Amino acid sequence: MPAVTRDTISETPRPRLKAILDETIPEDIWLVYCSVSAGKSVHPSFRFSLSRNGKVYFVERSKKNKDHKVPFDKPLPKKPSSSLSAAQMATIEASLKDLDFLHHPGYEGVDGRDGHYDVVRINQDGKIHTVVYYAVKNELVDQLEKIANALRH
Repeated sequence: MPAVTRDTISETPRPRLKAILDETIPEDIWLVYCSVSAGKSVHPSFRFSLSRNGKVYFVERSKKNKDHKVPFDKPLPKKPSSSLSAAQMATIEASLKDLDFLHHPGYEGVDGRDGHYDVVRINQDGKIHTVVYYAVKNELVDQLEKIANALRH
């Protein structure tokens, strides 16, 4: 099993990852989760934004746009795709605390060229903290992936 590295996010990330890291997060959004292909194919990539009151805004990348530098070719919807209960929100918050997310250096992964990135961004008191997981799973990523998979077509 390959060794897992924890470090800061690269100053020169791959184009798809850079596009995500460069996105601004609206003030009313608390958490952003993106699952982005790291290999040659841009599919399947999907993401959602989660508001502080539990509204989920979900979108999948279409198969129409072949620009490999663009992680998502459709905007998030204006109306919520779903909403989470207070218990679901509390579970996510507990996972963030258990993982000491806000003190994570920013990158956790294994050596590789394929697979996908799980990017989690938190808007905490106006400050954005981002962690990029590459080929690494944990309780937080599992929870967020489960939310997204329930909305995928």
